[in-house]
Amino acid sequence: MGRVERELYRLNREVTHWIAAQQRKDGMFWGGPNDDPFILLGWPNMPLAGDEVTRKAWLAFYEGLEALGIFHDGYCDIWPIDPLHITDFIGSRGLTLAFGLGEPHVVERELRTTERYHELVSATNARRAAEGLPPLSGDRAMRNKEQATLIEQMEAEVLEYSHTHVAWYWGATPQPPAHEICERARLAGRLMDLVERTDDAAVFGFTEARVHTDNQRGIGRDELVAAMLGGRVQGRAEPYPIGIAVSWEGIETEDLARLVSYADEKSLLVNLYNFRERPIEATMRLWRLAKGRYRVTIGSDDNDDGVIESLFKVAFTPQNPDTLELGRFARLPITAPPRKNIAIKIEQIEPLPEPEMLPDLAVSARDVHRKADDTIEVTVHNIGPAPAKDVQVDIVDAGGRVLASRTIAKMGSPSEDFAARRETVIFDGLGKGANLSVCLDRSQAIEEIFEENNQAAVPAL
Repeated sequence: MGRVERELYRLNREVTHWIAAQQRKDGMFWGGPNDDPFILLGWPNMPLAGDEVTRKAWLAFYEGLEALGIFHDGYCDIWPIDPLHITDFIGSRGLTLAFGLGEPHVVERELRTTERYHELVSATNARRAAEGLPPLSGDRAMRNKEQATLIEQMEAEVLEYSHTHVAWYWGATPQPPAHEICERARLAGRLMDLVERTDDAAVFGFTEARVHTDNQRGIGRDELVAAMLGGRVQGRAEPYPIGIAVSWEGIETEDLARLVSYADEKSLLVNLYNFRERPIEATMRLWRLAKGRYRVTIGSDDNDDGVIESLFKVAFTPQNPDTLELGRFARLPITAPPRKNIAIKIEQIEPLPEPEMLPDLAVSARDVHRKADDTIEVTVHNIGPAPAKDVQVDIVDAGGRVLASRTIAKMGSPSEDFAARRETVIFDGLGKGANLSVCLDRSQAIEEIFEENNQAAVPAL
C-alpha cells in the first residue's frame, strides 16, 4: 500500500504547489475574494500531512480576507458575494486553528467572530422568543425556516461554525469514535484505483485548465486523511470538526508512507515506510490522546500487520527510556530507517489528572515591538477558557539569561464573553541588545492547553 499512497500524495503535492504558486500578493487567488477561486479549500489534509507550502497558502488567504475587509473585526461584509456562500469562507476558516496551532491572532479571529455573531443571534432569538418562535440554532437543514430571513439563518450558522472551532481548540467538543483500518488490502485497492484514474489530463484539469469551483476536492482526500492522519477533517460545524489522531511536521517529501491503523484516547498504532536510502527525520503530533504516561514501542513490522517482530532501542528520556508523559498536542520525534517497514505502538499505562478547563498563554512575533528609546512593548494573550494568575514575562538573551522580568497578576478568560484577553507589558532600559526573546511562564508553573506559543523573538532596532 505504501507505493500507491506515495504516488497519490505526490499527485496532490504537484497540484497544490501549482495552485499555491498562483496566489496573489494579497492572499487571494484568481477571481479575488470569492469562494470558488479558493481552490485549496478541497485540500485541508495537506497542511496536516506536513506540507508547508499548502499550510502557508491557507493562512495567507485568511489573512488576506481580513486585510481586504471581507471578514474584518469578526464580522462579514457580505459584498461581493451573497450570504449563502459566505459560509464557505467561515466554515473552513476554523481549520486555521489547526494549521496555525496556538497562534493567538488566529484563535482571536474566531473568538471575535463568535463574539460579534453571538450578539446578533442573541438579539434575533430574543425577538423570536417574544413572538413565541423557537430560537435559530445554526442548523443548515433549517435554512428555509418560516419567519426567519436568510441572513438571520446565515448569522446563526456563522456563529455555530466559529464557536464549534473555538470549543474544539479548548478541548470542549466530543471525541470522535475510535479510528480503525481493519482491511488494509481494501484501502490499498481504493488508493490504486485513484492513482490509475489520475492521469495527466486529470492533473491538467486541477491546474492549468483553470476550471475551479469550491467542489473541487483533493485526489483521494478522505482516503489519505484516514490513512495518514487517522480520522476525518470536516471543517464544518460538526461535533468533532478536526477528528484526527496525528499530524506530521518536517516532512517535505512523499517518500515516507504513513498508515494510522488504530487510534483512540488511550492508544495509537502507526506504520511507516521510508522509500529513501537514508533515514527520514519526522515529528508526529498527537491530537487525541488523553493526558497520561504512555509506553512507546518502536520496531520492525516485517509482515505489515501492525505487529512488531523486533524492537528498536529508542531512549526518549534517560530516566524512562520507553515511557513518556503525553497528551493532546504533544510532539513525538521519529526517525524512519531506510527501506524498512516500522510500527509505532503507544499505549497508556497511567492516566494523569487534567483540569476540565485550562488557560493558554500566548505571544507571537507581531506582539513584540521595540521602540527607539530602548523600550520593548509586549502584548500577552490568554486564549484558553480558564483565567491565569501570576503570569511571569521575561526578556532573555541568546544564552537563556534573564535580563528583565514582569508579572501579570491575573489574566481573564475569553470563555466569559468570547472577548479577547490581552495585557501589555513594557520593559525599559534594555539597550540595543540583539538576539533577545520574550518568554512566558519559563518555569512552566501554569498548566496550559499548548506550551509552544510561549516565546517570541524581539525584533532588532
